[in-house]
This record gives sequence, C-alpha cells and structure tokens, in this order.
Amino acid sequence: MFQTRNFNKSLIHIVSLFGLITLVEGILWYFMPLYFESKLQNLFLVGVLISIHPFASLIVSLPTGDLCDKISRRFVFILGLLGFTMAFFLLQSSQELCRGV
Repeated sequence: MFQTRNFNKSLIHIVSLFGLITLVEGILWYFMPLYFESKLQNLFLVGVLISIHPFASLIVSLPTGDLCDKISRRFVFILGLLGFTMAFFLLQSSQELCRGV
C-alpha cells in the first residue's frame, strides 16, 4: 500500500540539523529583546541592536548571490563561514567594552 523510499541517512541528518538550528534561532530572536532591555535599559538601543541583523542580511545577500553565480557556491559559503567566525570572535572580545555601558 505505502511505498517506502530509501532516503540517504546523511540527508535526513542534515535536514534535522537545519530544523534544530532554525528552532534555536527562533527562540533566541524571541528572547533577545528582553535580554537587551534588561542590560541596556534603553528601548531605542534595543531596537537598533535587533534591527542590525535584518539590515546586514539585506545588504550582504544581493552581492553574495551575484558572487555565487560568478565564482562557486562552495567558495562563497566558506567565505561566509570565515566572516561569521571572525564576527563571533570580535563580539566575544568586545564584551569588555559592553560591560562599561
């Protein structure tokens, strides 16, 4: 009656991982304004901090789509991972600056 499909297990793991990442990201975006408000006590700064990500995504997505077409997707993906890693370490090193705010 039902046909069984032989899915590749690695594909199922990758899709599950992306689903988990999306879930965690959604939870973080829900609680980040509350956390920022408790730390900064300024709603304007909270709005600025929360709006940085969508604006940066808008600015970066157009050129990277063009680069994917011209170069290769794998190379652009690796550049994005390196940029994300550098931004993460920059954020970690700037925590001392934020403690003074």
